[in-house]
Amino acid sequence: MKLWCKGIFKIFALVAMLCVVGSVSATSTLSDKDMVVNINKSNKLEYNVEIEKINKELADTTKKLKEIESKNPKDKRILQYKEKIIRLIKKRHELITKNPKYINMLEYINSEEYQKMSWEIEDYNKKMIRTCKIQELPQIDTIKSEKTVKNSDTDKIYDNTYYIYVNKKDLLCYYIDDAYYVGYGAWVKLNNGKVYSFAWSGEYKKPESACNWILNYLRNKYHIYPKDINYVHIKYFIQGKTSLVYSYKYRKLILMYKTPNYPGNKIIELWSEATYYPNKDKWKYVGYPHFYGGGVNLIKNTWRDARAGFAFYRKYPHLWFRWVGGWETYDGFLLKSNTLHQHLIAEYE
Repeated sequence: MKLWCKGIFKIFALVAMLCVVGSVSATSTLSDKDMVVNINKSNKLEYNVEIEKINKELADTTKKLKEIESKNPKDKRILQYKEKIIRLIKKRHELITKNPKYINMLEYINSEEYQKMSWEIEDYNKKMIRTCKIQELPQIDTIKSEKTVKNSDTDKIYDNTYYIYVNKKDLLCYYIDDAYYVGYGAWVKLNNGKVYSFAWSGEYKKPESACNWILNYLRNKYHIYPKDINYVHIKYFIQGKTSLVYSYKYRKLILMYKTPNYPGNKIIELWSEATYYPNKDKWKYVGYPHFYGGGVNLIKNTWRDARAGFAFYRKYPHLWFRWVGGWETYDGFLLKSNTLHQHLIAEYE
């Protein structure tokens, strides 16, 4: 009897051991999957942390550069700080460009579809200005010492040392000393080519909420439905105050606040955007459209990549205004800039 009991006990022990081993194996398999997910999350977290570290170091270095330069423009450390800023900007950009989101964003803004949309909206705005008989706004400041550039679509940005030429689509990196939100506009193009425009001064809605309002408005007022719409394009406009700019093309750092005869920070137009394509039921985002004011608080006291857009203003460093208005909302706002071009925030959320 004892032998039989011992035999039964051994059998149960063996079964229990197999169950435990099976449980451990199953747990190990699940843990491996979880581990992959955790590693990806960890890499993403470390990646963002690294960029934030660079952003902080860039801000600190920029502050020190300005302090030293203001006390003694001939201080030998100025060159060292400028070289360090350039290295950090390149390192930051290298990290950003490795992200699939950035690659997708770049492919989108370089696509024929995007370029076609940009020109369509620009042509519509010009027609609206002519229809409304809006006069060209007066120039605020002029610099007599500035030499004219033959290419009307080229902006010459310079300081006491050297200058760079900026053309449409050029990628730059600006240090944004301060910024404030102006408002947002939206343009809807129908499949038949007709365009409807909207503008809200000082207001902010996230892209999806703004788009829903617009779609409801068009349906209720004009019996226009999503199937009739090619795209809904929304832009969030920011006025940025900047003191330094780095050109990736020329590999030059310009102290904009040291412009001859025109010291101090310069004003630039920046924007984030979102576009909805109803027929595809897809969204495309560039910049920070889901952050308040297109990321206005996010970009303050930081270096940000920006891509030169249309040449709406006068050549640097003149200060000039332009008007953004919405035909359907009877609202609009003024934007101003010391640079010839507007600038798209060429980053991702």
